[in-house]
Amino acid sequence: MLANRLKICLDKCVSQEQSSYVEGRSILDNALIVIEVIHALKRKTTGRR
Repeated sequence: MLANRLKICLDKCVSQEQSSYVEGRSILDNALIVIEVIHALKRKTTGRR
């Protein structure tokens, strides 16, 4: 019963970086963002040569 009540406000209390254990968020989302950032940085640094 308490978990159902907390579910309503948990999304607002937990930051976007802490995505696991919140409905609708996946820990894989953060991993994919990191991979995309690394890829973009590699393209940016190798493109300047």
